[in-house]
Amino acid sequence: MRVCHPSQVSIDRYVESGDCDSVLSVIDYVAISGTMERNVLEFADHLHEHFLYRCTMNDRGRYNVPSNPKEGYSIEMYKESIAEYEWPNGSYWVGARGGKVLST
Repeated sequence: MRVCHPSQVSIDRYVESGDCDSVLSVIDYVAISGTMERNVLEFADHLHEHFLYRCTMNDRGRYNVPSNPKEGYSIEMYKESIAEYEWPNGSYWVGARGGKVLST
């Protein structure tokens, strides 16, 4: 099962946000098939340092269903990361343009 997305943030952030694959996978397991045999989700081990609540995985390499509502189904970013990488005028992008700020 795979749900495509249009963002530039890796899909694992949306997977754990509850926005696509992980929620569908949980629904399939709990209410439909009762098996995880054919469910495979993408995990990318980068960008985690920008998010307040990171996903957790168990020792079998599966996402844990969060017991805390903020733990794992959130794509909330640190304010510092937003200030740095927000398009088009985050400090990263302004620096890449030699200090030029774009009007929005």
